[in-house]
This record gives sequence, C-alpha cells and structure tokens, in this order.
Amino acid sequence: MFSAGSDDSLLLETDDIADRFGLTVQDFKRYRNLGLIVVVAETGSNEHEGLTRLTCRFGNRVWQAVVGGDKRIVHEEIRYLRGKLSRPSNS
Repeated sequence: MFSAGSDDSLLLETDDIADRFGLTVQDFKRYRNLGLIVVVAETGSNEHEGLTRLTCRFGNRVWQAVVGGDKRIVHEEIRYLRGKLSRPSNS
C-alpha cells in the first residue's frame, strides 16, 4: 500500500524523468513550474515498506515508477490516456 506524500522532491535526477517524456531538463522544469507537469510521491507501507511510488502526469501521459531506498527504479511504466488530459486524483 502507498500513501500520499509530498511532491516537493523528485527522488530521482530531473534529467532521468525529463528523458522519459522526451523533454529537455529546462523544458521539464518550465512545464512543472507552470503546473503542466504534476509530480506526486507516495510512501510505501506494509509489504511496500522502504519503497516510494513516483507519479508524473503531463498532458495525456502518466509515468509511474516504484523507487527503492537506494533511489533505483524497481519498476516503471508509462500510460497514455485516450481522449482526455490527466488530472491528479482527489482520492
């Protein structure tokens, strides 16, 4: 289980995440400052203790990674939402 945390830190290098979206670091930072890229970090508990799920939303793309305590990506995936822009969930 993962619970919502802070989006203030990326946990990973900005260039690693920007590359996932095909963006330069400068564009990634600019879009994030404009609120076009939303980053959410969720802390793992129980069987996911020591892991963090990082979700980045940009337009219709959602990139999600599970990051270990050593800041290495354990699992990652990217989804493309059809017919709508991604929005942070309120749940």
